[in-house]
This record gives sequence, C-alpha cells and structure tokens, in this order.
Amino acid sequence: MEIHLLGAVELFARESSVRLRSDRERCLLASLALDLGRSIGQDELVDRLWGDDPPDDPLANLYTHVSRLRRVLREAAERDGTRPVPAVRVRAHAYRLEADPEIVDWHRYIRLSAEARAAAGTDPRTLALFEEADGLWTGEALAGLPGNWAQSARVAMAERRMSTLHAGLALRMRLGQFEEVAAEAAELAGRHPLNETLVRHHVVALYASGRHADALDVFQQARRLFRERLGSEPGESLSRAHTLILRRAPLTDLVPGLPAPSPPPAVAAPVPRNLPRRHQLVGREGELGRLLSAERATGYSGSVITIEAISGMAGVGKSELALHAAYRLGERFPDGQVLVDLRAHSVTLPPLTAEAGLGALLRAFGIPPSAIPQGLQERTALWRAVLTGKRAVIVLDDAQNSEQVAPLLPDDSASLVLITSRNRLTELPSARPMFVDVLPLDDAIGLFRRIVGPERATDTDKIAEIVNRCALLPLAVEIVASRFKARPSWDLGHLLERLSRRPGRLLEIRDGLREVAAAFEMSYNALTAPQRAAFRRLSLLPGTDFGPYAAAAIVGEPLDRTERLIEDLLNCHLLQEPRPNRYRFHDLLAEYAAHLAVLEESAAERGAAVLRLTEYALRASDRADRLLRPHRSRPALPVPAPASHVAVPGWADAAAARDWLADELECLLAVEWRTRQEGNARKAAWLAHVLAEFADSEGYWPEGVEMHRAAADHWHRVGDPRAESRALLDLAAIHSRASRYTDATQAAEPALTLARASGDDTVAAEALNQLGVLRWYVGEYDAALKILGDSLRLRGEDMWGRSRTLNNVAITCLHMGDHRNALKTFTESLSGLRELGDRRLEARLLSNIGDLRRRAGKIASAHSAFVEALALSAGEGSDIDRAVIRMNIGTTLRIPEEFDSAVELHTSSLAVFRRYGDRKYETSALNALGAVYSAAGHHAEATIHHEGALRQARELGIGDDEAAALRGLGIASGALGQYARARRCLEEAATLALNIRSPEEEALACDALAQLLLGQGNPDEAREIWQRALALFEPFNDTAAERIRKSMIEIDRTGPSCRKKEA
Repeated sequence: MEIHLLGAVELFARESSVRLRSDRERCLLASLALDLGRSIGQDELVDRLWGDDPPDDPLANLYTHVSRLRRVLREAAERDGTRPVPAVRVRAHAYRLEADPEIVDWHRYIRLSAEARAAAGTDPRTLALFEEADGLWTGEALAGLPGNWAQSARVAMAERRMSTLHAGLALRMRLGQFEEVAAEAAELAGRHPLNETLVRHHVVALYASGRHADALDVFQQARRLFRERLGSEPGESLSRAHTLILRRAPLTDLVPGLPAPSPPPAVAAPVPRNLPRRHQLVGREGELGRLLSAERATGYSGSVITIEAISGMAGVGKSELALHAAYRLGERFPDGQVLVDLRAHSVTLPPLTAEAGLGALLRAFGIPPSAIPQGLQERTALWRAVLTGKRAVIVLDDAQNSEQVAPLLPDDSASLVLITSRNRLTELPSARPMFVDVLPLDDAIGLFRRIVGPERATDTDKIAEIVNRCALLPLAVEIVASRFKARPSWDLGHLLERLSRRPGRLLEIRDGLREVAAAFEMSYNALTAPQRAAFRRLSLLPGTDFGPYAAAAIVGEPLDRTERLIEDLLNCHLLQEPRPNRYRFHDLLAEYAAHLAVLEESAAERGAAVLRLTEYALRASDRADRLLRPHRSRPALPVPAPASHVAVPGWADAAAARDWLADELECLLAVEWRTRQEGNARKAAWLAHVLAEFADSEGYWPEGVEMHRAAADHWHRVGDPRAESRALLDLAAIHSRASRYTDATQAAEPALTLARASGDDTVAAEALNQLGVLRWYVGEYDAALKILGDSLRLRGEDMWGRSRTLNNVAITCLHMGDHRNALKTFTESLSGLRELGDRRLEARLLSNIGDLRRRAGKIASAHSAFVEALALSAGEGSDIDRAVIRMNIGTTLRIPEEFDSAVELHTSSLAVFRRYGDRKYETSALNALGAVYSAAGHHAEATIHHEGALRQARELGIGDDEAAALRGLGIASGALGQYARARRCLEEAATLALNIRSPEEEALACDALAQLLLGQGNPDEAREIWQRALALFEPFNDTAAERIRKSMIEIDRTGPSCRKKEA
C-alpha cells in the first residue's frame, strides 16, 4: 500500500488506485498521513475539511468520513498484504493515523533528503539520494485539494522541497556540474523569481560555465525585480556573489573547494546619465589617453575606486576634458555617467557643501529628495551603499578643496571619479593628480583655424601671436575666434591690434582673470549695448542654469528680444547651452560678467534686476500653483503687480503647469535662497509659501524646512502674526509628511495661537485641522475628534476646507468603529468635493469609503470603490496617493487564489512609500504585506514584515499600526507553533487597541486570540474572548459577527455536557 501526497492525493494497493469518494475524504487522508503518528483534535480536523463553511453537525459528518476512511484503509491493506495494517485511532477527541512511514511518499521523501544532507560533501553517490528523493514528486503537493489548510500545507511542503533542492544544487556545483545547474536553476527561478538562493545558484553557475555576460544580466534582472516587487536591493549573499563576479574572483570564492579560472567581467545595463553637451576637443590627446586608461593604470579590481584629480588654471579646459572622458568611458562604466557642479567659483551661489553635493549625487541616481537623510554621515553611508558593486563615472566639477570632495567618494565600488579643480587636491592620497596646462601652441592655432575657417586664417605667425595674447587658453581662443568670424571686415592685423590694447578697467581683477582679460574685453566691447547689458545681468541669476523666462526677467527685456540676445551670446561663445532651452556661463565668464556688473551697474540697478527675477518667480509659481490647486487658501496680501518686462509662461492646463513646476523647482528654490541672502526676506517668505505645497508633494522636505523656518522668523521679526502662522503651518505640514509628529505639533500649536490672536479664522481652522490629524496619527482619537470639530466650526463657507476636515473626521470615526457617522461624514465630504471638481481629493475620499466597506466585511463593494479611486487618481493624484489606493486594493484580494497579485500591489506601494520617506504609510504597507503572507501560509515571511512594522510604529508612536503589527505577529507565531509568544502578542494588541479606543483592532485581536486558545484546547476561555469580540464587531461587521456566533455555538454543542461520546 502507498499513500501519495506529492502530487494528487491518492491511495494505491497492488499498484492500482483505490477510489476515494470526495475531496473531504482526500483531505482527511492527507491530514492524517501528513501528521502521521500525531493526534489531531477533532475541531482542527473540522476546520481542515470545511474551513469557514462547516455543515450543521460537523462532528457527525467528521465521524462518517473517519469511518469510511477506516474501511478503505483496511480493504486496501487486505488487497496487497500490507503489515502492519494502517489504522485510525481516536483518543481524547483527537484522531491519529498509525502506519509504517515508508508507505507515505512524503515521509519517505523526508528520510531520503535527510540522508542526502547528512552524507559527506562531494561524494557523487550522495547525488543519487537527492535525485531519488525529488523523483517522488509527481506534481504540486496535495494537487487539486481545496481549502485554506491544504494551501497552507502545500506551501510548507514546497518550502521543504525548495530547501532540499538548494542543498542538491550546491552539491552539484561542488561536483562541477555547472551547465546542468544553470539549466535547472533557470527553470526553478522562473517559477520562483524572488528566491534569492535560486538566483544565486543561477548566476554563479552561468559564471562558472563561462557565460559571464549572462550571469550579470540575470543579476540585473533580479535586482530590478526585487526593487519593483519588494522595494529593496538583493540580499547580502546574492550581492556578494555579484561583486565577486565583477572583481573576476576565482570560483573558489563562490564555490568553496573548487579551483577555477575567473572569467572577465561583463557590462550591465546603463542607468543614470546627466552629462551636459560636449564640444569638440582640440588637442589633449595625452591627457585624454591617460584618463581613458585610468582603470588599468591603477591595477583596477571590482571594488577599487579610481580617482583622477584634474587641476589647472581657469579656462584651460578641465571640465571639457573630464566630460569627454566620461562620454568615452560610458561602455566600460555602464552603471551611470553623472556630473555634479560643486560651484567652487559660482558668482551667485555658495560652493556646495559636502551634504548638498551628496544630495545632488543621490538624486542623480534616482533617490528622491524625501528619501535622502539630512546628516552628512547618513548621506555618505547611503551614497556608498548606492554605489556598492556598481561601475559608474562620477564627474565632480569645480571642486573647492579636499574637505568638500572626500565624503563624495564611493567605497567598495568599481567606479571612476574625475575631479576638476583650480587647486591641487593634495590631501586626497588615493587620487592621481593630473595638471592640465595651457594648450600647446600648435593646438591653439588649430583651434583658431577650425572656428574661423582656412580662408581668413592664413598667416600662421599672426595667429600664433593672437593665441599667445589669449594665454593659450581654449576658452579665450574660442571667444576671440568667434568674434573675428563674426566681423568679416576685420583682418588678422586688426584683431591683433585690438587684443594689444590694455584692459585698463580690469586691472583690479584677480590674477586668474587677468590672463584672459584682453580676450574677454575685446569680445565684450564688440557687443551691442543690449547684448552687453544682457551679458552682465545674466551673471546675477542663481542656480546652475536658467531658462528664457527667468533670463527675460533679470535682463529687463521682453521675452522675444531676450531670446535673440541669448542666441547672440551663444554665437559669440559667451554662453553655453547644456540642454535644449537651458543656458549657463562658463564659471570664468560668469565671474568676468559679474565683475562687469559691479563696475558698470549701480547697486540699485543690480537690486532692481534681482527684484524683477523674484517677482517673476513669485508670479509664475503662483499662477502655476493656482492651476494645480485652485481651492488652496492664499495669503491675505496679494502677489505684487508685475514689473515691466516680466513675462510669465502660460499653460493650457494643470498638467502643463505641473510639468513646468517640476522642471523649474530647483531653480525656484535657488531664487528663494538668493532673495533671502540679498536681504529681501519678505519676498523670499512669500515665495516660500507659494512653493510650499508643490515642494512638499515632490519630497523637497529638507529645503522646505529651511525656507519655512526662515519665513516664520522673518514674519515674527516684522510683527505679522497672520503671515507667521501660515509659515508655521507650512513647516508643520512638512514635519508631518516626514513622520516627525512632535516637530509638527510644535509648529502647528503656535500657528493656532497666532491665528486666534489675530482673528484669522481661516488659518486657525487649518491649524486645528493639522493638529487633529496629528492626534489621529498617534491614536488619540477622542482628542482628534474634538479638535477637528473645532476646525469645522471655523470653516464657514470654505467648502474646500470644510470637505477636507470632514474627510479627516470621518477617518477618525472609522478608526473608532463608528461606521455610521463615518459613512455619513464621508458622503457629505464627497458631495462638496464633487461640486468643486477636485478630483485629486475625491479619489482620496473614495479610497477612504472603500476602506470603510472593507472593514465592514463588504469586500466586493470595497474593491469597486478602490478601483474607481485609482482611475480618478491616475491624472490628478500623487505617487503616494496612488500607492495608498493600490495597497488598499491588495487588501480586497482573495488569498491564496490571488496571492501573487496581492504581493505585487503591496510591494510596489511599499517601494513608493520608502522612496518618498513616508514612514507612516510604509508601516501600514509592512503590516498589509505581512497579513497577505500569513493568509497564504508563509508565516516566517509574515513575521519579518510585522516585526518591521512594529519597530516603526513604536518609533513613530502610531498606536493603531502598533496594535495591527502585534496582532499579525501573534497570528504568525501561533501558526509556527510559538504559542506563548502568540498569546502574549495578541493580548498586548487587544489591550493597546482598548487603550487607544480602536474597537475594530481590538475585535480583530480578540478574534485571533480566541482562535489560538481554541486550537490549544481551551474552548471555555476562547468562548469568553469571542464574546468580547462579538460585542465589538456587531455594530459594524455583520460577516465577522455571524462567523463568531457560529464558533460560539459550536463550542456550546461540544461542551462538557455534550461531549459524552467520542466519534
């Protein structure tokens, strides 16, 4: 006789199948055979056979199935003479199958796999044991058997099989069967793409087979999948294998005990690239050749960084040389080619601090501002983690000193760092210095001829004298040649004469500029008066580049005329265009132009230019923000009327305005900073408020904290309490989004005090709204309701503000279990938002209504609401809005049937929350993902996610998420047999939920605790706990309440007075 569980559940006698009459009978056989020799309580068997839908008399039905199975087993044993005869025994309301373990394929599999694991290291005979064990599987375990228990058992058996497969693959690797392992691991990884051990087997086997490009490609595919599905990088073991392959490590490092030559590294898919346009490089063959061979010259290996420190005087071509090298090295460093301007010689902005430089690098590599920590050490650690194992070219342009650069250098990375600086960075011992001198004479002459053309560049001696007058600097030669080309009436003698004039106005200029002052002045003097004014005033623009509208504002000319002036300056090589419609100065020309601005423009004229720029930034930002948020509360003081020649973009719709704000936000923030530094704190504070909500939604939280604090300080100094209260609320909003609830409260409370003192009901209502939400976040629901009620009373006719506060009231009621008032308030809020046409907030509110329906057990209706919300949010909402809705959809899917879809929805949402640094929603997503894993029987994975949620919830002080995490841990621990921990967690969850007045969470914890107690043979205690859960569920969840009533009735039926007979 044989009992088969490793495939369809079947009973065989004399090699022919014995008919089992139903799924219930097969489930009973599987239950008893799987737990061979162990007693299983009758209640547990009822649950295994019927789940949540037991018959009216489950014990009588169970007895019928047991009797039939006894007869089938006895008859099968008689047919083939099996001894001892398998028998189903009963004792103390529990059933047990007694039989020889060898007749059950699962137990035979366990024996063979244990023997194989115990056998010595590389004995080929051991492989036969692994193969015999795996040969017992004819398909998925318990194939076709329905029900939650069957799915849970199926998952556990598959995990056991996977563990044995890993051991077998490891043995075959030690035996050198690399191609076979690569094929088998590829097939297995295709079915289990998130199993890191399988991916590692696949990658290492490919590498060992000489297919190193394929190995790295498989790793990159897996990394992308982990990021998308799990929101994280591959684990240490897989990442280490990837690093070793990049280093061309011997196979002994990857497969201990196996000597093998190491294949060469292969390229992976390229990622970030922000290099500006490059120009033709004249000469510099030696310097460029050295940079192109830098990795070989330093004895390159996979974790050794190569650093080239390129120094030389201003205008000598350091940046262009580094840029050409970065472009040329792209194929050898495919993980990114990134340039960051460190602004050592910016004339409008200070040099980047090391913290700011790290922020720019992290953003270039796809880390959003909200996910970037604020401290130098934390940013350095994150940057080095991002670059670990990668091969990228990093250009650190215009460095000030070694202190600025050192924290920006990666660690454990195969990257190349090119640093340009006017100073020799001798304090960087790991950097190879390269001094870039002026052009050789022949190269300078060649550059001049290339620009001018051979017809007019015939006299080599005069050209040599001209380029010597340019100090042999490429920048100066280009400017002089371009000016000569634009003057066809000039000859070389005339040009030489002009260059020989002494630049008297610039004698006081610093030494670095004196070398090229004549070339610059000659080109500048040849400009028209409007061109000269544009050249000077454009140097006042903050930021690394600028667009035409900002240029028009600071130049003081209409847009079309400004665009023509920019084109003229481009033609003269006095401006650069690194990307379409974005312009910038070479830093030497910016310094020269700024010097001229001081000489030729009065302080009042320069101040007027910066004022025009600020007013442009204010008006353009305000117009765009009004399109995006038409109902947002605005400052009492209007934005000033436009100055002359201040053009503002026009946008067809809100989407276009949003795109413009996204493109210009960093420049607008730079304008705010420059305006503040110029002493115009009032306009800077206005601009900070206009930008507040968009910068907040885009995750520019560190920058927002700085500018809103400065704004609040300014309004406090000038005695404007209304404006100060708005600035404090802007600051509170950022702290709240970053889950810094104490800081948020400390900003919102004085904002409320100021608003009340100044009689500003609008701001007071908004402050109360924020404070109410903060109380809700930390589980203080009674306080939240009171504060939000106070906010509503002040809203008056403000329908948008009233709808938002009503939504928050409804959410609080929902968490308190008051579903009737929650639904009533949600409906009122939804009506107002639809009347206003605010689709973004309407989507949020529909998602909240869906959550209410889900909590009430109306899963299909909840799913419909979530889907409708997601459709609305597609065009109007933020990434976080859509991630929340996707997470909510995941909670309505059936497990285990829709397990993969649920995991995908939750993990993609989790990745968004982590990317933006939204730790509250990250905590909720971890709990939701843990619940999915637990429902599917993956209790170890569930434990990991709930433990992460618990840590964060306690750190943030979020009571409801803490209770949910404890409940999830209790459920998972009970399933893993950790009954003491399970009970402790569930009791703590119920107590915490009671304390924070969250009846739904209390009911869920009590329900889970009762189920645990019943499974442990404590029906009376379970009934008492279920009575508590029933009282909590009855007001809002009829489905859960009815299920608990049935469980309590069943306990009563099988109580002491009703349990006189055993089946």
